[in-house]
Amino acid sequence: MEWSGLSLKNLKTLGERSATGMDSERGVYVISVRVMSNPLRDYIYANDVILGFNRQEINNLTQLKAAIRQADTNKPVQILIFRNQKKMQLTIPGNIIKPTTD
Repeated sequence: MEWSGLSLKNLKTLGERSATGMDSERGVYVISVRVMSNPLRDYIYANDVILGFNRQEINNLTQLKAAIRQADTNKPVQILIFRNQKKMQLTIPGNIIKPTTD
């Protein structure tokens, strides 16, 4: 899935778990970030795993899409990610996150 300059997929393989340090196959894996066109580039990086969006648990792309559709992205949004072997709570300013196109 492409979204707001991020290339995303469900975290599924042992190799992806190893690359991210995750303990199980859950969350949404950030494969790559298009730097030039991406307003999220200062917040979300390649190899991050998205585990929460606006206080909703995220285990897969379907849940992430639903959470994005429900969010008021004109206001700041909380995103829980897994990076460098630990969970991190990010606050993304309003108007940076774009709706999904599906």
